[in-house]
Amino acid sequence: MNAANPEDADDQRLLSTAKQDQRILITRDRRLADACRSSGADCILILSSKIEDQLAEMAEFGLVLKLNPQRCTICNCILEQDLSGQNESWGCQGCGKVYWIGSHWRKMEKILENIRSSNFSH
Repeated sequence: MNAANPEDADDQRLLSTAKQDQRILITRDRRLADACRSSGADCILILSSKIEDQLAEMAEFGLVLKLNPQRCTICNCILEQDLSGQNESWGCQGCGKVYWIGSHWRKMEKILENIRSSNFSH
């Protein structure tokens, strides 16, 4: 399943969407997590505030962590892959932001690899 990052959605709408689309709601909001569980929707409550620890928590729940850009981190619109250039890149159909494999991508790959290797060693 692909991730979604709904902008400006209230808790009730998030719960409704999670149930309707059979998604796992990931949140740091304890009240939202409790409401999610009460409504019968799947939910993961993230406890950490550090991104590396948050990713590790998601991996512990069995989520597959991989870089596969499909949605814009700014506006959540679908990304379109550009195969015409020399470097692999993706462009947002909504806001026009361009993503490419650069130093940030490589840093994230290293973080994910560390998380994957530490999870397999437990």
